[in-house]
Formats: sequence, structure tokens, C-alpha cells
Amino acid sequence: MHAKHVFVKWVGLPMALALSLGVSAAPALAAPYGQDAVSPMTGSLDQEFRAAYPLDAPSSSLRLAGVALDRLRLPGLQLSSRSDDAGDEGGVLLSFSDRSGAVRALVQIAVLPDVLWARRVLGTELRGVALPLSRAFDPLLGDLAYADEGGRGTSLVLATQANIAYRVQIVESGSDVPSAASIAGLVRTAMIAGSPTYPQVTLSLPATIDAKSGAALRIQVAGGLPYTLRAEGAYVARGQSGPLVRPFAAGPITVFATVTSELGCVTVASTSSLAR
Repeated sequence: MHAKHVFVKWVGLPMALALSLGVSAAPALAAPYGQDAVSPMTGSLDQEFRAAYPLDAPSSSLRLAGVALDRLRLPGLQLSSRSDDAGDEGGVLLSFSDRSGAVRALVQIAVLPDVLWARRVLGTELRGVALPLSRAFDPLLGDLAYADEGGRGTSLVLATQANIAYRVQIVESGSDVPSAASIAGLVRTAMIAGSPTYPQVTLSLPATIDAKSGAALRIQVAGGLPYTLRAEGAYVARGQSGPLVRPFAAGPITVFATVTSELGCVTVASTSSLAR
């Protein structure tokens, strides 16, 4: 069994959602801890980027346990979908829609182990933004924030506060939709002081399973938090006493469980087996 948290990769949007909204879904990779972020830029271009988007601003010394997701309510909009993914899929992505069901705003949150991780995530995200952003000095947005419209944050805000990195994007603006900066302020006020605690998850399968009948999956989640399951090389079915893993054919299979705390800390656990 293996587990990882939401600090491996920060991306803009899942591909299907991005295509439906007409925005970019290109991923931006974050390097392992202790290394510089992966960058397609070299030489003078990289120097220009670092000069345009310095990441060395003072950070809050107050560690954050996460964001109270249930407190995040946007005026005139309602939460229409939520995607909780591993760090290399973007963390927690919240979509907010108007009464007609049209998605108007996106909020993406990554609760990270420390400030350095949060700054790296912000840096890699900034590299993938097509329009120029300016430093936003409003402390309500975070200890380091960049935004469109000269830093006013009409449609886009990328920011960190201590060990949390987040992004607010307005998909379709209007008089009935708050600005990205206003929503960013709501995200900030929903942040909770403390140390981040990632859910504890245990998965287990036999080392080998029958390729035709499959096997039962054992899963334990501390605190009884809800979870979602997916598999590679198999599908997960509902059995009388719990989930069943049904291989598509003989060969290796991997099952993943995603668990998110109430404060947006995400753990993805995995276990592998061989179908014969």
C-alpha cells in the first residue's frame, strides 16, 4: 500500500471540464521537494520569468490546517461539482454555477506540508498562465498573490497563504458573479490555523487474484471519512460485504482510493495485485 498527498503536481483543470469551458487544461509539473520546479524555460526566458514573478516574499509564520470547504459559499452561485484528486491532478477543484447550471467560477485548493511546497506550486502554475499577471498587495488575498487587471483580480487570482496554494478563476463574468479577488478573500477567511492532517487510508488485496472472479478489496479509513475508488486493469464493483475488484484480463492491476478531509487535505492510497 502506498499513499501520497496533494503536493506532487498542480494543474489548471481536468481535460474534459477544460474543453467544455474552452480554457486550457495543460498541466504544470512541480518538482520533488528540495528541487526547482520543472520548467520548459531556459536561459534568459527563465530569468525574465523569475524577475516578473518573484516568489521570495515574506510568508506567514502561522501554519494552516486547511480550508473549511463547507464554509465556502459564493454570493449568487451554488456549488455544482467537486473533484478531489491526487496532487498530480490538482487537489480539490470546486465548480460554482448560476441558476441555469452554467459554470461561472472555479476554485482550486492545495493544502501542502509547508510554505516551500506552496511557493513551488504557485511558481509552476504561474508558468502556465497565458496572460500577464501583476503582484497583488491586498493582504486579504494571501502572503503572495498574483492577479490579472494590474493586480486587481477581476478574473484570475493565484496565491499562497502559508502552506496553502490556491487559484480562483472566473469562467464567465457578469454583474451577478463576484470578482476573482472577492472570491479569493472568501477562500482566505475559510482557512483554519493548525497543522495539516492528511487522512489515513489502508488498502489491501491478495498478491494474486483470479482473473475471472476477482477478489474483495479491504479498505480502512480513519474517522470513517467517505472515499472514492478507481482501478487500472480492472473495475471496482459493489459486493455484499464491500468492494470487489474485477480484472478486465490477466495481468497487473492497481486500485486507488481517494480520501479528503473536511479541510481539503487529500490522500490517495494505492495497492497492486496480479490477476491470473
